[in-house]
Amino acid sequence: MWQFVGERPTGMSLRVWVSAMTTARASDKRVEDLSKRTETTRTFANPDGTLTDEQFGASVRVMDETDGTWQDVDSDLTRQADGSWVPKVSPVDVRINGGGAQEASQPTSCRSRLACWSR
Repeated sequence: MWQFVGERPTGMSLRVWVSAMTTARASDKRVEDLSKRTETTRTFANPDGTLTDEQFGASVRVMDETDGTWQDVDSDLTRQADGSWVPKVSPVDVRINGGGAQEASQPTSCRSRLACWSR
């Protein structure tokens, strides 16, 4: 028997929750309830009918604004056409200067200066 602790799921969230619970029981493995995913949390349905929440101290994924899917944070840097570097997937839009007498790095979303260097 499933028991709700806290807020009861409704609508699409309820369908995803029921699907996760059913799959967890049938497979005898925990299954993520994707309707509960956030930048810093994951919720799993367990085979015994309970839920497990995992919480992280920082963002581990970012919502892709173009298609609404979650992307795992990837701090590997990619070189841009202007010579600057940007992380592949980051919760903060930041650009690192490729060299020269410009700011060393700058968050592109708020345009505040973090550090500068000159040759």
